[in-house]
Amino acid sequence: MAIHTRAAVAALAAAAVLVGCAGTPALMPAPAIYLGDAAKRLFTGAGAEPATTAIDLLYVTDRAAATPADGALPYTSDRSRSMAYGSVSVEIGESVAWPMLAEMSTESPRELPLELAQRIYKERYWDAVQAEALPPDVRYIVFDGAVNSGVAQSSKWLQRACGVKDDGVIGPITIRAASTLHSEGLRRRILAQRLRFMAKLPNWPAFSRGWANRICDLLEV
Repeated sequence: MAIHTRAAVAALAAAAVLVGCAGTPALMPAPAIYLGDAAKRLFTGAGAEPATTAIDLLYVTDRAAATPADGALPYTSDRSRSMAYGSVSVEIGESVAWPMLAEMSTESPRELPLELAQRIYKERYWDAVQAEALPPDVRYIVFDGAVNSGVAQSSKWLQRACGVKDDGVIGPITIRAASTLHSEGLRRRILAQRLRFMAKLPNWPAFSRGWANRICDLLEV
């Protein structure tokens, strides 16, 4: 079972940086094995630096799986009667150098450089949803949807709100449709699509309050 997951070393709060909020999100302390004079060094030796920052990891979980209509396989907050295992591809960022990641992994306490957070979120989400080409009043909620639910899913919400084919890729047709619609009405339709999607998820009972409050916040932006 292979799962491809979007992941970034930044905390979600770093997304707010792109819209004017400041802050320096903290990372978990470095494990003791990587600290001190006898620490195990990361990525050392000939050929130790990988050619890409996409890492393949193995995982084991006792959480119940859920299969939405789009074919993805997320795990819910519910416990399963059995253990599941698989592999996941963690993509850290196209322009993030391994030496920087290795250095950050051995620092304690660790802090995420603001420039790195901005770069990751811009490349992986803002640029991926063509935010600069969308109406100004719509950009942020499409970007926010991409950060929280993935680029393809957020793109589909926009496309359905615009009445165009929901293939999950924002291109000229979607951009043109979005630019011809009233921005406020389009914003409400996008958020309505998002709320309906989340209300159908099996973990809605556990997270509904937080998700609903997020929609309310976006309506007030």
